[in-house]
This record gives sequence, C-alpha cells and structure tokens, in this order.
Amino acid sequence: MKWTAGIALAISASVSILPAADLSYSGSLLFGTGFYGLEERTNGFTLSNGLYLQVHRFRLSAAIPLSGQSTPLVSSTGAGIITPGGSSGSGDSDEIAGSGRSGSADDGLFTVFGIGDPTLRVDFDAIRPHRHIPSVSLFAQAKIPIADPADGLGTGEFDYAAGLSLSRSSGRNLFLVDAAWWILGDVPDLDLENPFSINASVGRSFNGGKSMASVIFSACTEIVSGSEPPMQIGAGLNRLVGGGRAFGGSAMIGLTESASDLSVSFGWTIPID
Repeated sequence: MKWTAGIALAISASVSILPAADLSYSGSLLFGTGFYGLEERTNGFTLSNGLYLQVHRFRLSAAIPLSGQSTPLVSSTGAGIITPGGSSGSGDSDEIAGSGRSGSADDGLFTVFGIGDPTLRVDFDAIRPHRHIPSVSLFAQAKIPIADPADGLGTGEFDYAAGLSLSRSSGRNLFLVDAAWWILGDVPDLDLENPFSINASVGRSFNGGKSMASVIFSACTEIVSGSEPPMQIGAGLNRLVGGGRAFGGSAMIGLTESASDLSVSFGWTIPID
C-alpha cells in the first residue's frame, strides 16, 4: 500500500486463480523510489504479512507492515504518499524542516525503520458472475494509526475507504477493477482531500491456466488541493503452484511526480489447512 497500489491487482489476479480456501496467509514485499517533487530521493520498502478469511460471501483480511525508508521526508496515507511540508508530490526542504522533521537523510540506505499502520478490509460478494455479468464485490477498508508520524511511516490519523471491485473473465482473459472513495485524516497544518482511487488490470492466462500476465494501471485524484495526482502503470506476473499456493510480482513506473519513479513488488498467498 505504501509504495504502489498496483500490487493489489497483481495479488488479486493470483487469488482469482486459487481454489476456494477458508483461511489463507498472504504477504508482500514492496520497494519504491522517487523524489515526490522534493530535491532529495526517498527509497523505501514494506514487508506486509496478513490473513485472509472467506466465510460464505464475506471476505475478511488484515495486514500489518514492517517499513523502512531512507528519509523521513514523505508520509504514507491509505490512498498515497504526501510530503509533510504541505503537498502531495511537491514541496521543498524548507517546508519540511518547518514541519518539525529533518529535511535531510542520515547516512545509510534505510534510516527510518519500524512498524507501519495496519489495515483491515471487509468484502461482500454482492453479485456472482453469470454469463455476461461480471462479479461485483463491495468493500470497506480502514488504516489504523500506530506508526510514529515523525518517522514518516504514517500520518497518525485514521483513513477509511469504501468501494467496489469488478471482475470479469472471458476465456483466457481476466479483467479487474478496484475503485474506492477515501476519507483521509487531516495532519497538523494540512487538510487532506478525500480522493477517489482506481486500480485496473487486464490479464491473460497461459501454461494451462496456472500463470497469468497482466497490465496494471493505478491512479488517484489529488490528495492535497492543487497538487498533482499520483498515477502509475506497469505489468504483473502471477503463478499458481502446488497445494493451492500462488505467487505474483509487479513492476510499476510513475507517470506523475507524486508517484514513485519505480516500484517493484512480490506477493504470495498460501492456504492454511
């Protein structure tokens, strides 16, 4: 979630080819790098671990991330990255210093390290797929603030989202769309917008349906008024292996300065007996 929304679609594609499972362990490792409109580059990673439970038409998921970044110059919201100086993807070191954080990084690859904000999500399968009708799921999501805002690993505020997911398969092709409306908690001296986000993926299976290659697009409306909205595009590859386990990866490039210049990720889903 912190560095690219595209991984959600890559992992969703993996889950879509899994056999039905009541309880699964899921995780992801993400790495991203970008300037986000600042003079200094910020590198970051997130290792996320969580559980995925399906009960009839309901799916419950919870994940907690372990994050590190090379500077405290950026902060993570549920919808995307902002700079603490008062903008998303734009700003300067003077603004950041004025916010109470250091405007430069210490020596080392990852100088900030800690537990990030966990996320909770509930999905409800409202419409099952039938002939030309896509499957439709409604969901609610929350980001719970436990990370220290001074480290840039969170904002110290709750973020909420409500949205829907559409999926449609046609032969070897799979279409996925995840759209959400976010209510973001305001940070000190900065009122955040309530953005609309969308993640879309078009995939094609091969190797007897055990593998899938996807093109992924991720975008969000502006998080801070007057800032450039984040936007990314990339590709993903997923593989179903023995025992119902699935693995997926993605690589994304930023189309705007508020997004990561480059982000790569690897995710996995393992059913629990």
